[in-house]
Amino acid sequence: MKTVKIWPLSRGALLLGAAAPLAALFLTLSMLAGCAATAVPLSETFNGELEYLKVINDAGPAKDPSIIFLLMGQYLNANREAEGVAFFDSFLQTHGAALAPKQKSLYLAALGPLRASYARQVPLLSRIGWV
Repeated sequence: MKTVKIWPLSRGALLLGAAAPLAALFLTLSMLAGCAATAVPLSETFNGELEYLKVINDAGPAKDPSIIFLLMGQYLNANREAEGVAFFDSFLQTHGAALAPKQKSLYLAALGPLRASYARQVPLLSRIGWV
């Protein structure tokens, strides 16, 4: 019977053999991490219609009530309720005295849904006066 000698692998070859799968895994993970798109929160994206309607309303009280409610809808659709509440609050403080009661009621009606949808983010004890 003839015996066959199996030469043991050197330590370097063993380390290289074990490191190759780890290196491949590392390269794969780093490529996947580099390819992953970082999502920009919706509140930070540019919304041209919203900006346009803000400029129109900044010029003064709207003669057409649909502009007010289009702006309110844009704030709600863009998930920018807090910004919408701040806009309408500041508008009413600036132009509130010059508004006719009918116009003021339209702005307050637009402010209501914005406040109501943002109310869940207001602390509970402050929420009573918020909505």
